[in-house]
Amino acid sequence: MPKFENIYLWLIAISGLSFWFFIGFPFANYYESYYWIGELNKSSFFQMIFQPIGHYSTYRPLGQLVVLILYKAANGSMFLIELSNYLMTIIAVFIFIFSSVEKRIITLIMIVIGGVLFAGFGHLFHLHGLYYSVVLLFFSLLFYYYQKSTLRAHLVITSVAAVIAGLFHPLALSFYIFYLIGNSFESKNNRDKKYLLLVGGIILLQIILLLILSPGQELNINTENLSGLMGIYKSFEVNKIVIVFLVFLSLLPTLSLNISKLNKIILSFGLILLAIICYLNSLPMMIVAALACVIKLIYLKRWTILSLLVVTFFFTIFTDVQSGHLRFFFLFVLAYTVALDWKSLENKLIIVNFKISYAVILITAILVFLLRNDMNIPMLSKLSNSVLAKKESTYQLEEIIDWYLNSEYENIGLILFDNSPNLKNINCSESTNLNPTSNENLHIYLNSLEEGYKTDNGSNKSLYVFFNNCKAENSTLVYSVKGKYSKNVSVYLVNE
Repeated sequence: MPKFENIYLWLIAISGLSFWFFIGFPFANYYESYYWIGELNKSSFFQMIFQPIGHYSTYRPLGQLVVLILYKAANGSMFLIELSNYLMTIIAVFIFIFSSVEKRIITLIMIVIGGVLFAGFGHLFHLHGLYYSVVLLFFSLLFYYYQKSTLRAHLVITSVAAVIAGLFHPLALSFYIFYLIGNSFESKNNRDKKYLLLVGGIILLQIILLLILSPGQELNINTENLSGLMGIYKSFEVNKIVIVFLVFLSLLPTLSLNISKLNKIILSFGLILLAIICYLNSLPMMIVAALACVIKLIYLKRWTILSLLVVTFFFTIFTDVQSGHLRFFFLFVLAYTVALDWKSLENKLIIVNFKISYAVILITAILVFLLRNDMNIPMLSKLSNSVLAKKESTYQLEEIIDWYLNSEYENIGLILFDNSPNLKNINCSESTNLNPTSNENLHIYLNSLEEGYKTDNGSNKSLYVFFNNCKAENSTLVYSVKGKYSKNVSVYLVNE
């Protein structure tokens, strides 16, 4: 292998992810970061580290400490946290490629996943996304040691790494527990009683730590969470191009199997039929991709990867938090599974070389530069404008908050219109909601700045902020912020 193969393949692999990240970077305070800032303004440093923050019932002391330091170091800006999210994610991709035998297949899948399924990497722009970036680093480490040696040889290293990552987010402990269970079945030492007792003891300790860090977390296996899980994977399908890509991706695991052509045709036909059923019933195509991966992993008897696939795909169904930020872990397992033991294709991809990495990086940089400078590029401009609109809305809200706190209306409740209030005389030309945070997060933030701030202050008037191109009749427009990519944002004084 060429000396720098891992590096140039890595540069190709992260180009899709990097393209969308640098189109959007930097976002201003976004969604739950307002909750965090509100808690930060009224809590001590000690409390911010050792108490659950936000809507979570889990302790994340190391994660909250690092986020706090980065936020303070950036003087109340998000850019250091976002850069840290990006750097840790692309380092995880490097470890992921380094750990794989079929490096070129992984590279090509990752560039497309980052480019086409970037919706799954929303954690990059979130303050709390730092937790998931660290867990992803740990996740990639598991793949590295899985490929490198037996479980016995790296048990101490991975166990310590799991504890450290677990202090960023207990999710890491769940991944490690499933990894140990799967690897115990797959390992050559699975008949060694002393070894199995050691692994069982480590699993027990990890479960105890998981319970300590997640004292209020309950298992909620119900139809509502199942529906939420389907919604999470359905959110990938932003257009028909993505749907077609997911169907194609679903066929790759079975096409890579060393079986007869007839069996490949039968499996492919079955998967296509399932894809049609999912499409007609508005079910996510990720179901088809997951099933294809399960078939391949069972055929290869790769119980370790199968265990990771199960926990990453179904994780949110066991909790009462249907977080879309957990989607990208499954994408890594998917990419690894597709490439696994596909040596025939890997040998044919020798054309993926150092010169191509130069070209890919150059093209990516040029496209980012042109799009950020408003050059019209067919298809890409329309897609990038949606990212730029979300970014712009975060800065629009910051401008509105700054105006509000220095205006004559600061004693009147500020409310983001989200189509739910039963208000008369509100005319909306479209239902698109670009609110960059929720009213709950906003009000916690405002309350931390102005003690005694209330959404209901006894007045029959409120300030409504419209991000979704609405107008309030018989009300007074008191402020507006022009939008370049998103809509103009209007603030109306409304009589309720």
